[in-house]
Amino acid sequence: MEDANEPINVIDTHFHVWELEKWKYNFPTPSMKEIYRNFYVSDYEEDLKKTPIKHGIYVQVENNVQETRWIIEKFREKDSVIGIVGYAHINNPDLLDKELAEFTKDRKFVGVRNIIPDEVEGYLGQERTSEGMKVIKKYDLVYDLLIKEENFQDALSLVRKNPATKFNINHLAKPNAKTGASKAWYEGMSALAEHNNVHCKLSGMVTEGDLQNWKPEDFKNHVQHVMDKFGADRVMFGSDWPVCKMANADLDTVYNLLDQLLSDFTEQKKKIFRTNAIELYNLKL
Repeated sequence: MEDANEPINVIDTHFHVWELEKWKYNFPTPSMKEIYRNFYVSDYEEDLKKTPIKHGIYVQVENNVQETRWIIEKFREKDSVIGIVGYAHINNPDLLDKELAEFTKDRKFVGVRNIIPDEVEGYLGQERTSEGMKVIKKYDLVYDLLIKEENFQDALSLVRKNPATKFNINHLAKPNAKTGASKAWYEGMSALAEHNNVHCKLSGMVTEGDLQNWKPEDFKNHVQHVMDKFGADRVMFGSDWPVCKMANADLDTVYNLLDQLLSDFTEQKKKIFRTNAIELYNLKL
C-alpha cells in the first residue's frame, strides 16, 4: 500500500479561461463583478503556486467550435494544461465525427461538453444527441454532463442508451447548498450512479452556497452522498476556477475544502485528486 502521507501531484479536472473581447460569451455577465474580466492561463498558473495542484483540464465556456480551436492552439505548449474538454456539434453526428477527427490530432483533447441551457429544451433527450455519444465513444473521449436535477430524466435516458460512452457529471449536478439538496437530487444522483460508465466531479460547490457566508458543513451531505453512491473510483476533484471567485474562494480554498470534506477517505485521496482523472481522460503525462 502506498504511503497515504506522500504528497499528491493534484490534477484539477475543471478550470476555465476567457477573453471577453474575443468571444460573445453568455457567461460571465457584467453583473458578476468578481469574474467579469479577462482570465488568462498565466493567472491560473500563478494561483497554482499556492497549492499542490500541478496540472489542470480546461473546460469550454462557449458553445462554439472556434473557441475550441482557439484553446487547442493556445494551450498546445502549456505544460500546466494537461487536457482540454471542448465544444463540438453533439447532435450532428456526421459533423461531430469530422470535428473530433480534427481535435483529437492534439493529444490534449480529452472530452466534449456543451452548455445545456444554451441549447434547445430537451436537448439531452434527442435521438441525434444519443447518436453523437456513439461518435464520442468512437474517439474514446469523455462527455462532460453539465446538468441540474431538472435534466436528470434526459440524462438517465442518454446514459442508458450509451453504456459504452464515458460520462462525467460536472459540479455534483449543482445541489442547492443554501437550503440543502432536494429529494429529487438525492434520488437522481443515486440513479445515475447505478451506471458504471458515469463519473462525478467534486467541483463547483461553493457557488451553490451562500456566496458570502458558506461554510464546509454546507456541502458535507452532498459529498457524502456522491461518495456513497459512486465510490472512490468514480469521483475526482475540480476547482471551477475562476468561477469559484464569486464565492470569495480561490484555488487553494476549494482544494482545502474538498480535502477537509474527504477526511474519512485518506487512503483514497490519491485516486480522487489524481489517478481517477488520468484513467478516465487518458491523460498523457
